[in-house]
Amino acid sequence: MDRPPLLRANTELMGKDETQVSAPKREQSWWQSWEFYLIVLLAVVLRFYRIDTAQYMTDHNSLYQMAHDGVANGLWPITANGASTGLLLPPLFVYLMMIPAAITPNPVAGNILIALCNVLAVLLTYVFVRRYYGRVAGTIAALLYATAGNVIVFSRDIWQPDMLPLFVVLLLFVLFRGVVERRYYWFLPAVLLIGVMYQFHSTAIYLVVLLAVAMLLGFKTIRWRELPLALLGLAVLFAPYLYLESLNHLADIHTLFHVAGSKAAFNGDVLQHYRTFVSSYVADPLRTFSDTHLIPSNDHSILLTTPLHLIAQFSVPESWLMVVLLVAGVLALIVQLVWTGRSPERKGLATWLKSLLASPWNRGAILLLAWQGTILLFLRHSTFIYAHYLLYLIPGPFIIIGILLSNVMRQRQHLLLPGKVLLHYGLYVFVGLVVIIQTIGSAGWLVDHMLGNFNINYARPQYFDLATMQRLVNISDHMALKRHLGHVYFDIHGDDVSSVSYLAQFAHTPMEVLDSSQCMVIPSAQSGPAVYVTDPNRPDLNALLEHYTLATRIGDIPYPGGTPFPIYIVKATPTSQPPLQLSGGVQLVSHNADVFPVGVSALKILVTRWRIQNAQSPQPRTTYIYNFLSRYHKDVSSGTGRICRLSSTSTGDQLIPLFLFRTKTSRSLIMNIEKFSSSPQHYDHGSFKMVTFKNIDTVHTFLHIANGQDDINLTTITVIPPVPHVRHRKIPIHPPVRVTLPLPA
Repeated sequence: MDRPPLLRANTELMGKDETQVSAPKREQSWWQSWEFYLIVLLAVVLRFYRIDTAQYMTDHNSLYQMAHDGVANGLWPITANGASTGLLLPPLFVYLMMIPAAITPNPVAGNILIALCNVLAVLLTYVFVRRYYGRVAGTIAALLYATAGNVIVFSRDIWQPDMLPLFVVLLLFVLFRGVVERRYYWFLPAVLLIGVMYQFHSTAIYLVVLLAVAMLLGFKTIRWRELPLALLGLAVLFAPYLYLESLNHLADIHTLFHVAGSKAAFNGDVLQHYRTFVSSYVADPLRTFSDTHLIPSNDHSILLTTPLHLIAQFSVPESWLMVVLLVAGVLALIVQLVWTGRSPERKGLATWLKSLLASPWNRGAILLLAWQGTILLFLRHSTFIYAHYLLYLIPGPFIIIGILLSNVMRQRQHLLLPGKVLLHYGLYVFVGLVVIIQTIGSAGWLVDHMLGNFNINYARPQYFDLATMQRLVNISDHMALKRHLGHVYFDIHGDDVSSVSYLAQFAHTPMEVLDSSQCMVIPSAQSGPAVYVTDPNRPDLNALLEHYTLATRIGDIPYPGGTPFPIYIVKATPTSQPPLQLSGGVQLVSHNADVFPVGVSALKILVTRWRIQNAQSPQPRTTYIYNFLSRYHKDVSSGTGRICRLSSTSTGDQLIPLFLFRTKTSRSLIMNIEKFSSSPQHYDHGSFKMVTFKNIDTVHTFLHIANGQDDINLTTITVIPPVPHVRHRKIPIHPPVRVTLPLPA
């Protein structure tokens, strides 16, 4: 087998001028090699298997919903979502999501685009490493990359960091073109690629270090007319974001500098995250329970309860072996740089450096080490480090291991025949076993997440996947259509609220979504029965449904990894008291505030009932808010009030804010109600509507009674409800194998 171009050039350049290196012989094309199709198969299967079960929470939903709103409603986004630091992110990723959103509102199309990009990243890794380091190195690097479990986790979600590996590999092609091959016109695309990746995640700014090293090594190949073109390209890339910053007086940029200037401390946790990328099993290395991506399987995993455990038992030692290989690969690159840079005829640092940089292989190795070496910049930081912060380093670890093992294989030429054969086939067997262990570990984790062999409460916030969100909407819609019911209510909370609100707008039956953490809603008595889905983590809602409605539990909606969502048919009971009319289209249903004991604890739930007279239709990313305030702050655990957030309202809906009281409560209560809505921040120029991720509230209006006062007096009454029991009529509900959303008319 011919030596790869870089190795061949490195050997020939010992004591020679670079111009003496002859062009490499033509080798077999990468697409004609059998291993290429094995890599394609593994990469595609492990990234596309049940892709509808990929994580789908607030960030994922916000990004795809903004893309859909831009295509369907003409709301052009000039930011993406917000970062954990409070910064609004640039919108390039949302623009990419507009491609699948223009085809279908179903977010699974966004997952497919992300998976395709990550499959392409694997294939380009094979092509890149094979081009510069040989077929063996390329095959090993791509196979390890294609089957690494903790990389696959970040290859399926609608999330900006998941796009980084593809553009990193493209950047490597560009930099090696200029630094290794000494060809021109690499600087402009390199700058633009880094600008693109910075929009995906701010940690990509560390790639500027790699660019600086490339400029030092290949400054003679830079055409200086590329500099103004690069600045112009960056201005175009960031134009929407810069426009917003000009309107906000550079508020986000000031925040960015403030965060960067925060007090930092040394911490080695980032190295723990780095090693997980070469691990064959998914786990949070720091056990912080704060990363919803790295949720391990539980004791019911198929890797523990099936014959697969015979292979999976080697996952831990194999993972540590991969760490050893990674460290050895880095050290080998450093040693080879020092060794090949020496010049026996001439002495001195200048001559050593000249000899070092004369070799294309050395220049490529310096780029790889500079790229991976930026992880050392994370050792001193002021914010918490997550695993996805390091995705700009992928697929670096696999490239380094591939180069190491291919170099080991080349040493067989120095051995006798038996040792040569043993090393040759032994290394192939070793790589094959590693790939098998990684594939089993990754596939097992994917199947476990599909079957629910994990705990959705392992991390915070609570975990949700796209299939569960679609199942909630589709099954509820099906039940309403089957029984000819006109409405569906979701009283849920957490990261599922915004997701269900978006998906619900494509159902056939009108749906209302409410955050159950502080409030619940029930239909009016005049509207007839309705389908009602409650939060499985709020059993107290059962008692309230039993007390205020005629509720029949007809089944459960599966929630892999968690408690199923109860689904009911409810019909509100009519009220006998005349309502008290308030401004803003709200009525007080009862002058009594009911107090319910909460189990055997000292807490009690205080319930008041209010009727909404005006229907409010669902609008893109719009929430209708009613803030119920209690005058007796000392008796309310929250101290401020209860907020009812609804995606839409129907005429006659009853709002029930849920106050938590301590043991002693007053016989009377004074309530105030504040009404407003929250919708995306707009910057309109005629018919061209631009929006940001940030929501802006309308004017907060206090509702008042006929005499103009906004104080509503209520009398508290203790209610001892029966043991929570809801009539059951079990109907088996099985989720379809493939859950799809109906296309809008």
